[in-house]
Amino acid sequence: MWRFAGVDLMAYYRGFEILSRAYQLADSGSWTVELEIRRNGRTRSFSVNERYATEKEADVECVVLGRQIIDGWVPGWSVKNLRDPSAARLALERILVAFSPRIPVARKGRP
Repeated sequence: MWRFAGVDLMAYYRGFEILSRAYQLADSGSWTVELEIRRNGRTRSFSVNERYATEKEADVECVVLGRQIIDGWVPGWSVKNLRDPSAARLALERILVAFSPRIPVARKGRP
């Protein structure tokens, strides 16, 4: 896990990136988080209602929740659409392969 200049916390789990954004609530001083789970160039965002006493506690719980979502343990929250490359990406890869330049190879005895 690592943090960009004290703003966001990033963790890696089973090929996914979990991005935790902890922020302090002005009215109560408690902390809450929003999280993003990323893979294959796509992102899914989640938000929680829980409140935490410290920023560190919020970040830790966020990463735990992200792992549970990835493992399929949180009813109603899924990252199934992030698991496979998108159809558009697969189509682009097929086009790139089909139209990639073919360089002729000179064979011995042939020009």
